Amino acid sequence: MKMLRRSLVIFAVLYALLCAAAYFGQTYVIFHPVPLPSNHVFRFEAHFDEYTLFTPDGEQLNLLHFKHSQQPSKGVVLYYHGNADNLERWGKYSKTFLSLGYDFIVWDYRGYGKSTGFPTTENMHNDAELVYQFVRKRYKPTQIIIYGRSLGTGLAAYVASRYAAKRLILETPYHSFAEVAHSYVPFLPYSGLLRYEFPTYRYLATVQCPVTIFHGTADELLPFSSTEKLKTVLKPTDDFIVVQGGKHHDLAEYEQYRSHLRAILR
Repeated sequence: MKMLRRSLVIFAVLYALLCAAAYFGQTYVIFHPVPLPSNHVFRFEAHFDEYTLFTPDGEQLNLLHFKHSQQPSKGVVLYYHGNADNLERWGKYSKTFLSLGYDFIVWDYRGYGKSTGFPTTENMHNDAELVYQFVRKRYKPTQIIIYGRSLGTGLAAYVASRYAAKRLILETPYHSFAEVAHSYVPFLPYSGLLRYEFPTYRYLATVQCPVTIFHGTADELLPFSSTEKLKTVLKPTDDFIVVQGGKHHDLAEYEQYRSHLRAILR
């Protein structure tokens, strides 16, 4: 009996330590920012304008606006990027959308690149809306394509659920952070542990514009089986494009992805 009690105490302590590690360590698991000095100079092949947006709570968001060489363009792709690096990496994605006749706007989350501050669910939502308002002053809703990749898919879906747009495109999205966490470590009480909640499924349920989702069956970071559950909240006219064998970072290498992207942005 004494050994059983001792085993239960050890188990309880280890479980509590695991919960504490999950609670306090999730920021470092989710976000992988690479900061840049404020005087850093970006260099890309295409012309771009750089902006600093000031948040109501005193932080600064760095934003790049690439314009198609032939104006007017077809519209603009508002890009919510993944969880790593900064605009040095994500600015290069402008090439794809410029080649399709669109302008391209991408910004860094708090703590990434030249952007200041620390990300929370609330301020990331607020910042995502602030950036949309920046875009809305320059483009009509019928010209705005909201595009989210990986981490940014939750933010993109959130904005599309609240504001008008021509289309929402999600590349390698997640059902929710809780769903992803559960797929990795299923025995923790995530309802009380997660400080970041991006329930994409809830946002998508109220998105009025057309939605296109791209996801690979071999995604090693965001399980396809989890993302597939988003089908239940899509409209009958929305698209869920399954890229057979596609992983988390290589969908652009598949003609299936490229041809569908060209078709919806033609």
